[in-house]
Amino acid sequence: MTDTSPDSGLAQIMRHRVFRIIPALARPTFWIALLAVTALSLWPSDSAPSISIWSDKISHALAYFVLGLLLALGSILTRKIHPIRLGFILIWSAVLELMQGASGLNRTTSLLDILANGTGLTLAYLGGLLLFVIWPRS
Repeated sequence: MTDTSPDSGLAQIMRHRVFRIIPALARPTFWIALLAVTALSLWPSDSAPSISIWSDKISHALAYFVLGLLLALGSILTRKIHPIRLGFILIWSAVLELMQGASGLNRTTSLLDILANGTGLTLAYLGGLLLFVIWPRS
């Protein structure tokens, strides 16, 4: 277990001002990342790079892990991740998947993509809980 008592080295390092800026930057970065994920999700497949099925699912999980982790970092000060926000992101991912199949972008709707997105969000939630344990209180 990591020692984050007030006199531990890790706690001293994490009290540095850089670690106070991270939560403040996480929220606007989340919105930028969400716009990027949305744009990439609706990009026509004709001009999208070809990806194997496994790396596609890993890409989905990674993108939504980053979104969820940015939400967690933005919640450091309140020390509470709102699962409902993660739920809305998962719903947004499902809407994007439905739009891919219905929009004529030469893309298809995939339940496995939604499952990969949910896996990334779940891992981010667990990672956020871990962050709350190691992040020193202000």
